[in-house]
Amino acid sequence: MFSTMYPNRSVLLLAVLMLTVGYGSAAAQTAGKTELPPGEWRTFKVGDKWVWRNQDGKESTREIIALDGPIATIRSGDGQCTVKVRLDGYARPLAWEYCRWSAWGRQYVSRNGNMFPLKVGNTESWDYEGGNGSRTWSGTRNCEVKEAVKITVPAGTFDTYHVLCTEQWWRNQFYFSPKLGTTVAIVRTPLGRGSFSHLKLVRFIPAG
Repeated sequence: MFSTMYPNRSVLLLAVLMLTVGYGSAAAQTAGKTELPPGEWRTFKVGDKWVWRNQDGKESTREIIALDGPIATIRSGDGQCTVKVRLDGYARPLAWEYCRWSAWGRQYVSRNGNMFPLKVGNTESWDYEGGNGSRTWSGTRNCEVKEAVKITVPAGTFDTYHVLCTEQWWRNQFYFSPKLGTTVAIVRTPLGRGSFSHLKLVRFIPAG
């Protein structure tokens, strides 16, 4: 889900969510690989929350405030930024408002293939086009389930599927826990410029 991202930022970076550097920069990864059952998203509800920690040690909260089928509206911890995302794959966000990277923006996405339930080797891609009033963009995000690995984040140690999504200027890595039914780490790397960023799950708080 959290999925976690944006023309210049990521959501989960829920959001929404990275590899010219190794994942070890973002969280401990155990040696070796593990066998996992196919990974499927949990059934999300309004009020579900994720607490994330970034590479600077700062924590932030993302909360689902509305649901329409697989599309969720997520509010950031400051209460201002809202992002509309799909919860059934790793597409870019559909819309955002009052966020620090942009006052607003819209993206239209279309899916090719479906890698869920996750298993190593599954692929999907997302064509997208969008704009924010001052510029427009378009491209394709290609995603593949690369391997099953055990990682450690503040929320604990999890067996995860490592999903790699690449596009023209970005490489994004998502680590999905079948146990939780959600992403537990996101690593985002700009290709040829800048430095990587990451989010690590501190805790997932189900609604109710």
